[in-house]
Amino acid sequence: MSKHNFGVMFHHFHNEKLEGQGSLTKKKFEKIIIYLNKKYNILTPKEWLQKIKTNSLKKKDICLTFDDALLSQYTIALKILKKYNLKAFWFIYSSVFENKIEKFEIYRKFMNAFFKNFDDFYYNFSKNIMETNFSTKKFKNYKTKTQKLFPMYSLNDIKYRYLRDYFLSKKQFDKIYLGLMKTKKVKIKNLSKNLWLRNKHLKILHRNGHNIGMHAYNHPYRLASLKKKDQLRELRKNFFHIKKTIGVKPNSISYPNGSFNKSTIAILKKFEINCAFISSAKNYKNYPWNFIIKRVDQNNIF
Repeated sequence: MSKHNFGVMFHHFHNEKLEGQGSLTKKKFEKIIIYLNKKYNILTPKEWLQKIKTNSLKKKDICLTFDDALLSQYTIALKILKKYNLKAFWFIYSSVFENKIEKFEIYRKFMNAFFKNFDDFYYNFSKNIMETNFSTKKFKNYKTKTQKLFPMYSLNDIKYRYLRDYFLSKKQFDKIYLGLMKTKKVKIKNLSKNLWLRNKHLKILHRNGHNIGMHAYNHPYRLASLKKKDQLRELRKNFFHIKKTIGVKPNSISYPNGSFNKSTIAILKKFEINCAFISSAKNYKNYPWNFIIKRVDQNNIF
């Protein structure tokens, strides 16, 4: 595989009146597709996987990927894919298909809907943390790496992700959000409406040549921090949900939040997964090349 090959990673889309941080309109998405079509050779998932198998990707070969099973991807982005006859990987976490509410996206929707901008949100979020120290070596290293991989992130973006992933426990993180929601008098159930795809959408996408891939069951922030048995449970439930829904075994995955380790890959090999995407252009050593395929974020394209 050439170092030039990558997937383009898409997440959020919105109509003109419902803008969110890092989200794309249909018009902006189409501009990206036109640009990519001119500069690269956008492969279908079937073509991409075949070239992965034969290690025959060419320099300009890329693919399109969508994470997190969001309904806006289907209602907005899919129209542009159809217009240009393109197919993509759709990486889904499956708890939401079983009528469970995954707070990961709920929190993001709340943030965008009830605060002026991200800085306004971060100010209110950080007020609830008693002690923070951003002068530590650990944070400085995290900041340097994150700025390199995700140049579109502001300093407050980086601080927030650091607090979420490395400083706060899940219980502490949830408590802050639930407190903010109480202040704004908003309920989680109301925010969950029309947020995610349903099984019928997965079936339609599969029938039309798209690839339905894995993204764990609950979308853990740090999959690699889980014990191997807990990783197995996350991945197994996701694997069998997809298999049952579309009638074939999934053969691809994007790691939730880009988090994985050797235990993750060992589990995936047992499931006969042969194509795994990370969430950045980071270089990894001592891993099979087809399990560390780089991706460029939608906002980095601009």
